[in-house]
Amino acid sequence: MPHSKARSSTKEQWPRIRKRSGKKGLTFLVDTLDRIKHPETGLPDRIRQTFKTRAEAEVFAESLRIRLTNQGLQGFSLGQADLLDAERALKILNGKGVTLVDAAHCAMRYLVSCPEDKTVAEVVEEFISSKENVSPAGKPPVKPATITNYKSRLGWYKEACGDMLIKQVTEEVVHDWVVSRNTPRSNIQNLRPVKTLLQYATDKKYIPG
Repeated sequence: MPHSKARSSTKEQWPRIRKRSGKKGLTFLVDTLDRIKHPETGLPDRIRQTFKTRAEAEVFAESLRIRLTNQGLQGFSLGQADLLDAERALKILNGKGVTLVDAAHCAMRYLVSCPEDKTVAEVVEEFISSKENVSPAGKPPVKPATITNYKSRLGWYKEACGDMLIKQVTEEVVHDWVVSRNTPRSNIQNLRPVKTLLQYATDKKYIPG
């Protein structure tokens, strides 16, 4: 980290975040401890910035860590749009013990392993077509009633989420759609074909395994 001298017997993550109490109530101070290139002025400066919440302080501190990791001490020039993007990302990662750098590495592996962009509608049609075709030797044929069930329930799913890329489908997306079908019994009946579809997409490497 930028500072070279140990300032405490306890190792702390850089930059430091200090909780402070004052006339304005509880605030959180982000302190780089040493002079670095300020993201706004571009001049060497010890950055000490106060925030009303720890979450805001963590966002700013993480943005400094990312700049340091990616670009060294000369890389402190993240724009406001990127800071807002970082804030949204950190809220998603909140409590998971994962940094934005970890998430970026994961995303890159995801993109490399699933380079093809297929929509939900395309995969639904491909999946149903694969069930309608003659089964490979050794596999029992798919029953007409099963195919009808796939067409019905996945048809509803395609209508609701068809334009979405299959690799953007999350548990939340599936849950919201399933719940929208109303009853607990229908929830289970709707969930099974969607799970089968997603397993098919995984086998085809449209989504990561």
